Order: sequence, then structure tokens, then C-alpha cells
Amino acid sequence: MMKKRQITILAVLLLVLISLTVSAAESSHSEAISDSASEPAIYLDTDGKILSYQYFSIEDDFEGKPALLLHFEYTNNTDEPAMASTDFFTSAYQENTSLQPGVLAYDSEYTQEVNNLLVSIQNKESLPVCFVYSLDDLTSNVEIHVQSFLDFYSEPQKLTLSPLETATPSDASLSAEAWEKKYYALLSKYKTLQQEYNNLKKKLDELTAS
Repeated sequence: MMKKRQITILAVLLLVLISLTVSAAESSHSEAISDSASEPAIYLDTDGKILSYQYFSIEDDFEGKPALLLHFEYTNNTDEPAMASTDFFTSAYQENTSLQPGVLAYDSEYTQEVNNLLVSIQNKESLPVCFVYSLDDLTSNVEIHVQSFLDFYSEPQKLTLSPLETATPSDASLSAEAWEKKYYALLSKYKTLQQEYNNLKKKLDELTAS
């Protein structure tokens, strides 16, 4: 009886989360972009190499598990070729546990952004880059650490993200295209929550039948 009650409570909570996710998706899809740009939540400039945080999204990895995608803009203001992966280092933690780098599905629209980490640029060029991490769950906050390889032992810049939310400190400066990506990221989370709810409901039905 106790197990049945626990599953019922979990199913109700997941149903509430699904409703909140759908509402957030609709809100992010319709919300207008502010005219005033805000400072990026993370902004590192080391000798003309710049990494600027843009936004985050969540989608399934190649195994169908949730992955966190950290979207940055990388700029090289020097005359020497350089790439983001050799200039900056990121790490992610969930419940004080280090998250492992993730691998996107083969048909992900962000594959090129990940590949851009190994693209060499120079002469004030910029390009979008993406770091991917496998999530342990979709409810716990994720703490992001970013630092330069040139100053590896310094205190990293940090940012805390909630997988259940899409609002970030730099949302005011996002383009319409970025908002659209965040909208579809929310839809992906909705599908994951919906699947978890269906699994719990199935278990509850089996307990009721027995």
C-alpha cells in the first residue's frame, strides 16, 4: 500500500512538472527580446582570446539520455591561429559530482557547434561553440566552471543552471533564433518528463490490477 501511494505521489509530481514545462515552453516561444543587451553570465578574455556564454539547451544524446549543451561564442582577436578547445576549459557539476562529457546524437543540429571547438580562427574572427555534458538527472542544478588554460590555477568563473528552466542571465541579448532553440530544448525536456510519467503510471496500474 505504501509503495502504491509513493508511486501515485511521484506520478502527480511529474504531471505538475510536465505542466510547468509546457507553460515555460509557450512563454519562451512568445516572449519578446529585450532591446537592451546585458553582460554575459560568463566572459573570459585572455590575451585577445574571448569566450562568452550565450545560453544553454538540453537534448537527448546518442544513447537517448539527457545532455546539457553549453553554448558560447569564441572570438580570436589576435593574428595567430587559435581554437576554443586549446584556450579554454569547462567543467560541470551536479550534486557535487563531476559530469562526464557527452556525445550528441548523429542528427543533432548542434553538431557543428561542437566541431567548432577544434576549428582554428584568427584576425578578429568569431564562431559559436558548444560544450556537452551528460546529465545525471533533470531536476538538480548544474554548476558550470570556466577558466583559461593560460591561467588554469586561477579561480574559475562560475554559473549555476537549472535544467528545468531556460531563463539565463544573458537571455536579454539572445536573438530570435536562440529563443527558438531554447523553445525546442524545452519541448525535448517535456518529452522526457512525459515518458517518466507514463512509466510511473504503468507501474501504478500494474499495482492496482494486482
